[in-house]
Amino acid sequence: MATSSTAFDIVNDDLSTFDGRGAAFVTFGETMVRDTPADDERLERTRRVSVSLAGSEFTLAVMLARLGVPAAYVTRVPDNPYGWMLRNVAREQGVGTDHFVWADKTEPIGRFLYELGRTPRRGVGWYQRKFSAASKLGAGMVDWPAALADARLFHASGITFGLSTHSGYERNYPLEAFQEAVQARPSGCLVGLDFNYRGTLWSPAQCERVMTPLITDHVDVLITTIEDMARVYGMDCGRVAAEEIMRGDIGQLDDEDVRALMHQLIERFRLQVVGVTIRYPDTHEQHRWESAAMARPAPEGDAAAFFRSAAVRPIVLKDRLGGGDTWNGGFYYGLLTESDRAMAIQKGVLVGDAESLTFVSACFEVVYSMGVLHHTPDIAKSFRETHRVLKRGGEFWVILYHKHSVFHWITLWLADHILRLGVLKRSFRERLAMIEHTSSDELPLVNVYSRGDVKRLLHNTGFSVESLWVRKLVKEDLPGLPLVRGLWPLIPQGWLD
Repeated sequence: MATSSTAFDIVNDDLSTFDGRGAAFVTFGETMVRDTPADDERLERTRRVSVSLAGSEFTLAVMLARLGVPAAYVTRVPDNPYGWMLRNVAREQGVGTDHFVWADKTEPIGRFLYELGRTPRRGVGWYQRKFSAASKLGAGMVDWPAALADARLFHASGITFGLSTHSGYERNYPLEAFQEAVQARPSGCLVGLDFNYRGTLWSPAQCERVMTPLITDHVDVLITTIEDMARVYGMDCGRVAAEEIMRGDIGQLDDEDVRALMHQLIERFRLQVVGVTIRYPDTHEQHRWESAAMARPAPEGDAAAFFRSAAVRPIVLKDRLGGGDTWNGGFYYGLLTESDRAMAIQKGVLVGDAESLTFVSACFEVVYSMGVLHHTPDIAKSFRETHRVLKRGGEFWVILYHKHSVFHWITLWLADHILRLGVLKRSFRERLAMIEHTSSDELPLVNVYSRGDVKRLLHNTGFSVESLWVRKLVKEDLPGLPLVRGLWPLIPQGWLD
C-alpha cells in the first residue's frame, strides 16, 4: 500500500483564486425526495416518514461548497413545494441555483423510498424515477456558457444517463444536455464522471452502449468501483478475475492489482485521472474502506502518479447512502486546489477518505488506541473525536509514550545524546523519532507525554480519568552500558512500577 504521504492542512488552504468569480465546480443531475421510516418500521408498516433529499451530484455540490469551493447545481424540478425545498436547501448550503430549470408544477420529482437495514436484514430502496422532471432535462434548456463561465470542473453521474432508458424514452435527454454543456465549457475545465452503475435503471449492456463513447470522447476524470467495471466491462483487477469480483471474492488487493485496473481504465477511455473506491462490507453496519487514484503519465515519459490509502480502515455505518459521494467531494477538492497532478491525487484521496470515514456520534462503547496517538500532530483533536463517538459511559483506553521515564532521560538523552555525542549529529527530536524502526527516509513524528500532560488532555477534552499508570521498567529500557546493566539485579522489583 502507498503509505508515504504529505500532510495537508486544508483549514489553511489558500482559496483566494476562487474569490470574485462564479462557480468553479458545476454539476447537473437529479435530486430525489427521500422517504425513510422515522420509527424504524418497515416501509409498508410505517405511518411516520422522515423526508430528506438524496442525489449524488447534489451531495457533491454541497460538500465542495462547505469546503470553500464555489459550487453550482443544475437540475430540472417541478415548480411546487418539493422543487422549492431543493432550491432552498441548496442555497442554505451555499450552492448556486441560478440555472435550475423549472418544470410544470404537476410533473413528478424523483422519489426514493429507503428502509434502513440492520444485520442480518439489508437496507431496502425503491426508486420512483420514471418520467421525473429531471429525466427530461434536455438540450436548449440551460444557458451553459453562463453556467460554466468560471468552471474548472464539470461533473456528471452515470445515474443521470440511465434515467431515459429507465423511463422508456426514445431520446436520452440528459445525454443531449451533457453534450451541449461540454461544448460550452471554458478552456481548461475538466469533465468528471462518477460511473455509478444502477441495475434498477438499466442493464449492463444498455449502460455500456451509452457510457463508453461518452467517457472516451468527453471525460477527463473518472471515479468508479472495481465492482462496476467488472459488471459492465468484465474488467479484472490485476490477479483478481471479474468473476471473482462479482462473487465478492476480492480478498487482499496488492498495489499492482489496483495499478493494473487503473492503467487499463486510463488507456481504454483516454483519461487524465482515475479514482477508485473500494468497500469491503462485512455486515450491513460494519464495513472496511480504502481508495486509490492514478494520473496519466506526463508526455516526457514519467511514471504514472499513483496514490492509495495507507490502510484499509474499518467504518461503522448508521446510513450508508452518500458515503461514496462524500469521498468524491474530497477527491475533487484535491484536484481543484493543487496544481501538481501527483500532489492533487494524493490530497484528493486523503481528504476523500477523511470525509467518508466519519463515524456516527455516540456509536462505540469502548475505543482502544495502542501506541498510535503519540504519532499524531494534534492529539487533543484525536481525543475530542474519540469523546464524540463514544456512548455515554463509554471507555477510552489509550497507550502513549511516557516522558519522565528511564528510557527517555537516561538511555536516549543522557547516554546516547550527551555521552555518545549524538548532540553533534542531530537534534534530540530527531533522535527520539529514530526509536521507530522504519525503512523510510523520512523520520516519523514522535511525541512523549507526562502523567500530568495526559490528565490535562483528557480533562480538557471531556473525559474523567479513572486510572493512569506507567508500564514496569524492563532491562531493555536501560542504556547498553556494562555498569548500568550490571546494576539491574540489585534494583528492588517493587521500585520498577
